[in-house]
Amino acid sequence: GDIMNQRQPEQFQIEETQFSVLSGDKQTLNNISLTSVIQKKEHSDIIKDSILSIASSFYFTTMEATVETVAEEMERNDKIFSVAVLNENGVCEGIINKRDFFDVLGTRFGRDVYKYHKITSLMQRVKSYKGKKNILNIAAKISDDLNETSNKYYCLSSDDGKYMGIFSSKDVLIYISHITQKEIQLAEQVQYNIINNK
Repeated sequence: GDIMNQRQPEQFQIEETQFSVLSGDKQTLNNISLTSVIQKKEHSDIIKDSILSIASSFYFTTMEATVETVAEEMERNDKIFSVAVLNENGVCEGIINKRDFFDVLGTRFGRDVYKYHKITSLMQRVKSYKGKKNILNIAAKISDDLNETSNKYYCLSSDDGKYMGIFSSKDVLIYISHITQKEIQLAEQVQYNIINNK
C-alpha cells in the first residue's frame, strides 16, 4: 500500500505539467514541439563572395547534448553532415562530422561505450574564421588543407564570436573550381573571337 501512495503524487505531477503545457499559448507549444537536440542557425543577409555564402551547414547542438541523442537525430535527418557544438555563450567549441562520428560509433561496442557521454567527448576541435571574410582570403589561409585528400571542417563566427555556420575545404575547392571554369570559358571565347575576326 505504501508504494502506491508514493507513486500517485508523482503521476499526478506529470499529468498536471502536461496540461499546463498544452493549455499554454500556441507559441509555447510550438517551441516545445520544435525543440530538438540539433538546431539550425538562420541567416537573412549573407554577403556575396563571403565565406559564409558557401557554408555547407548551419546546424548546431550544445555541449550538454549526449552522443546518443545527437546520433539519433543525425540518423533521422540525412541532410545533416556536420554539426557545431556550442558553449553557453553561443561560441563554437568544435564540430561533429557525420562520417568520423559514425565510424567511432560503428566500432565494436562503440555505441554502448559512448551512449551517455556528452557530445564533447567525440567532437573535433577546429579553426574558426569570421563569416564575412572573402572566400579567396580564407582559401589562402587554408591552402595546406586544400591539398589534402580528406575533407577538413571549420567554424564560422560573427564579429562577436558567435557561431554562424560550418564550411569545409571541399566547399572552398568547389567554389575555386567554378571560378576556374568561368575563366576557361572566357579565355576560350576571347581566343575564338581573335581567330574568327582575322
